[in-house]
Amino acid sequence: MKWLNIGFGAAIGGSLLVSLGGGIVNDLSTTQNLTRSSIFSEATSEIAQKRYQKGCLLLSGGAYPNLVFPSVVEGAIVRNRETGQPLPKGTVVCDSQGATGVLIEGGVVSSVAVTPNREVVAKVMKRFRGGTYS
Repeated sequence: MKWLNIGFGAAIGGSLLVSLGGGIVNDLSTTQNLTRSSIFSEATSEIAQKRYQKGCLLLSGGAYPNLVFPSVVEGAIVRNRETGQPLPKGTVVCDSQGATGVLIEGGVVSSVAVTPNREVVAKVMKRFRGGTYS
């Protein structure tokens, strides 16, 4: 059985051993894709956490005690609920589930990043009276 040592980034600091035979891992491209996906997920999680920590505009609607928190969705247009105008380019938005995005021209959500860190989300949520999330 042959083994191939694949480096996967100085930031992660390690390597992955992949079997090229014997039925352990037969598809090198699948392993590479999973590794890339894992690295990408970690990187976007860090980006999202920084956005929450630096301050993001939590998407919300309704009025107390009936607040609702829509999700950040790539390509959605975020508008000022009073004027109906799109929010300005460069605005960082976030939701109650850990997703963040940056608005481009026309208030369109772009560059979505998600964090599973509920603590950073909870700090932003505490600004809203009655704001709860699951």
